[in-house]
Amino acid sequence: MENPDTDPPGFALYRLYQDDYSRRHEMFVPSHLKDDLEAESKRRFKEKEAEQDKVTAMEKAQAREEAISSFRASESTDSGPDNSFKSKDQIELEKATQAWARIDESDRTRSSRHRYPVFKSEQALVLRKRLSKSDGDERARLDQTYQELVHAGTTLREIARPKSLKSLETLAQKQPHMKEAVAFVMAQINLARCSQKPVRLQPMLLVGEAGVGKTHFAQALAQALSTTIHIQALDSDLTSSVFLGSDRHWGNSQHGVLFETVVLGQHANPIIVLDEIDKPSRSMSYASPVSSLYSVLEPVSAKGVRDISLMFEFDASQVTWIATANTAMYLDPPLRSRFREFHIMPPTAAECLVLAEEVMRASIQSVGIKGFKPDVSLRRHLAHLPARQIYQLTLEAVANAVAADRKELCRGDFPGWLFEDEAGGQGGKVTQYLH
Repeated sequence: MENPDTDPPGFALYRLYQDDYSRRHEMFVPSHLKDDLEAESKRRFKEKEAEQDKVTAMEKAQAREEAISSFRASESTDSGPDNSFKSKDQIELEKATQAWARIDESDRTRSSRHRYPVFKSEQALVLRKRLSKSDGDERARLDQTYQELVHAGTTLREIARPKSLKSLETLAQKQPHMKEAVAFVMAQINLARCSQKPVRLQPMLLVGEAGVGKTHFAQALAQALSTTIHIQALDSDLTSSVFLGSDRHWGNSQHGVLFETVVLGQHANPIIVLDEIDKPSRSMSYASPVSSLYSVLEPVSAKGVRDISLMFEFDASQVTWIATANTAMYLDPPLRSRFREFHIMPPTAAECLVLAEEVMRASIQSVGIKGFKPDVSLRRHLAHLPARQIYQLTLEAVANAVAADRKELCRGDFPGWLFEDEAGGQGGKVTQYLH
């Protein structure tokens, strides 16, 4: 083609993916046919996704039932002559050992590139031993954590992966000023598919002024990758215990974010957002929350991190770390070197309109009201605002619309000052937006 940016008259570019999305074919088809092909492709994706979700749910339910049956079988075992001189805790520990041995056997048959072992059963037994030696609030806390491990019935956690590369392409279209970061993610996914290994994304650092949508992008990326997300704000008074737990000698000791998200969570590769990582780095205090990040950001050392509150070792090497900062100059160089750095420029006027519409739709979707329609024409009055403010104003507008028994937004649902550009502005001065 002489001009690759322009489709031939009467034709449109159509991308056809293979089932595993590792390759795609591009072709020009008649314009009227493209919509039908894309609709058929979406239908197939949804059918396949529903089938996969059904199989996964059945496997998880079966594993949970097997684990619970194992524990019940162990608990129902009568104490024979050999147990007559054993304490109750010794007998219970032996039952737990047998049950976790059954879980290990089951996990060996279920392990695959889509399920990842995040801890070893020995760690659960260590926790069980500590439980028997504790009392009071400490015992209750450890027992609750141990029961959650038992209920999961497996040491494996799902490796989340995008249902299609189209979700990432759509993300790049909706947030065009983030195209470089999206391209990086897609390259990492393609590399993992070629190597037949789980998708592990290199830690990313998004640097840009406040309001360019760094945190909103991380949330949208988690949705595109079909994984869970935890956003940890670092601009408040936190200590290093936030990620790997507090010292167990404290009366209010708690396990950390990593244990909660990985071991007690659904996915081995959740996204953890380090929001405003440059704020605590300005302090030289040894207790800064970023002091515990040096090891967990390295895949080798992250394979054996330890939560000091539980003395529980687990594998956090698959976690996707995304840090945001207004400036990277305050970061310690060794910490900064662990990230792939992206400098996010403020979106152009055209990109502001696209981003405003995307944030409005995300805000409306978060409410969960079926059939609610956004008025896209209102985006120009919001596009100059930070993404966070657009999100909040849209939520308020939706609440006002629902109170008026409507399922669509109108100008009256938003604050009047948003429309001062048309009304003459403050003091009669007309405000002209670039968009």
